[in-house]
Order: sequence, then structure tokens, then C-alpha cells
Amino acid sequence: NKHRKLVFELLFYTGLRIGELSALSWSNVNLKKNQITVERTLVYTKKDNWYFSTPKTKSAYRTISIGKRLSRKLEDWKKEQSLLGIFEFVIQLDGTFTPPYSFAHWLKEAAIKSQVQPIKLHSLRHSHVAFLIEQNVQPLAIMERLGHSNIQITLGTYGHLYAKSDSRIIDAIDTHQV
Repeated sequence: NKHRKLVFELLFYTGLRIGELSALSWSNVNLKKNQITVERTLVYTKKDNWYFSTPKTKSAYRTISIGKRLSRKLEDWKKEQSLLGIFEFVIQLDGTFTPPYSFAHWLKEAAIKSQVQPIKLHSLRHSHVAFLIEQNVQPLAIMERLGHSNIQITLGTYGHLYAKSDSRIIDAIDTHQV
């Protein structure tokens, strides 16, 4: 369960694509600086048929901050992994890659158990962006964090969420009017 929870937390708090997370090696995690560097993605078709590929776009090569809490969780996970063996990849549990459909199944299973509407695994990436927008993070910062190649992709996908921030604008104007 700790493994599953970490997978979902990493997807939600980083906005990584599932292939990027699957290919994330410990050499791309800097626990001192609280950063993750994305340099490749895992393309998984079946247990014995997978390969590494380049990220989706040139902009998808990126380093993102993860915060101290998530960094501590990763450090704890690395210690637990070391009790099982030597693992190159962050979310490996038994030395092999977990199929992405397993992550999706785990998420659906957790939703059913919690009696909430199941969501798609990729929705954790969208939830990450919704969270950032709610925190007033600027679109360019979100674009860079997600590895989008241009702002039109970010705004085209998430622009509708900015409409909810209109009340904040009015509050800011009302607060600062003379």
C-alpha cells in the first residue's frame, strides 16, 4: 500500500506523465535539492516488451521541484527499497516495471473502497494543474512544470479553470481600491 500511495502522490504532486514516472531513476532524484529531473519515458506494451524513449517534446526534458515532504517520503521509500534489493528506478517494487494498467486498476480500486467516483490515472496530472491554478501559480510556470512545448497547450487544456479565479480578481481590486 505504501508503494501505491507513493505512486499516486508522485503523480498528483509533480504532474508527471505515468511513463515519465515509470522511467524515473534514483539518479534523477536529488533529495538534497528536492528536485526531480525528467530525461526519459517508459513505453510499456507488455511484461517482456518495454523500452525507454525520449520525453514527448524537447520541453518535456525538465527539472521540477518536489518540496521537502515529498522528498522525505522518497528518501524513506528508497530505504525500504534497499531492504528488498538494489533498485535503479524509483517506483519499482520487485525489480520489474509495473504495467500502467495496474496503476489505473489500483486507483479505481481505491476509489471504490472510498466510495468516490473513480477517475482515470492521467486525471492526477490534471488535478495537479487544477491545484496549482487554485494556488495562483502562473500559466508559464505550469507550462514549464508539465513540459508543454508552448503556452497554447497549457491554456487550451486548462484555460477553463482560470475562470474560477475571477472572484479573486474582484477581491484583489476591492481590497486595493482607494
